[in-house]
Amino acid sequence: MNFESLNVEKEAKGENVTVHSVFIRHGEKFHDINNPETDLTPKGEEASREIGKNRPEVDAIKGYSSDTQRTKYTTRSIVEQSPTENKLTQRIRNGLGIRYDSGNEFTKKLQGIKEELLGKGYDDLSEEQKVARLDEYNSVITDCYLALGDKRPDPNTYSPVETAATMAKILNNNIRMADRLKANSKVDLVNATHDFNIVAFLKEVLVRNIDDKRVVGFDSVKEIGGSMEFNGGFEVLIKTDDGGHKTLKILFRGEEYEIDETRLTELVEIAKGLKKQDKK
Repeated sequence: MNFESLNVEKEAKGENVTVHSVFIRHGEKFHDINNPETDLTPKGEEASREIGKNRPEVDAIKGYSSDTQRTKYTTRSIVEQSPTENKLTQRIRNGLGIRYDSGNEFTKKLQGIKEELLGKGYDDLSEEQKVARLDEYNSVITDCYLALGDKRPDPNTYSPVETAATMAKILNNNIRMADRLKANSKVDLVNATHDFNIVAFLKEVLVRNIDDKRVVGFDSVKEIGGSMEFNGGFEVLIKTDDGGHKTLKILFRGEEYEIDETRLTELVEIAKGLKKQDKK
């Protein structure tokens, strides 16, 4: 099945359409000091199913994920448990993955931080202490990555800006989809990804109002409530009126924010350049 069922010839398109573009980190995964590519824990699986049960009932829901078992399972659980009957075929999207070189010096630096904070003695901590230590670790490595800005730590690892660009391209596709849907349609697009991808994108486009000043992005994840938790993420609410005019809002941690649409457009162009590079 595809979205053609919501794209009927001779009917009005793109009017009074609602698209929920959801970007979510995978559920809780097993802790392994030496292996970052672990599967979801039973808790992570259950949390993902619960998110699906609590999604709104819409005309259609479709899931996308990176090519890891934990993101694929997260998306599948959300879609399968959703009250929406029209469940479309799940797809892999490369832009939801992490583009990095596992053997570079930057990755080794992050592994060193992991060993320091989550290595020896971690398993002996109480559950509360483990959560605190994991939060500390995630905040440290996330800020470490974001500090690179538009610089790659090595030729094969995307910079934070490039990572944000791949996410922007996916969102832009979702925004453009609204023009093709039958009038009055409501759809859910669930994108399961990773913590770095989510915060890199938010850093570039999230608009906050601080002391009556418009502030785009942030310097540290502490400014937005910390690093991205398991099953955490954001949703972009894409709506059109009866004339097809679009409005965009970011829903993040219980608050509603503006999105910097100028920066979003710039990021999409960066993503197009990356695609050309990858073809060479």
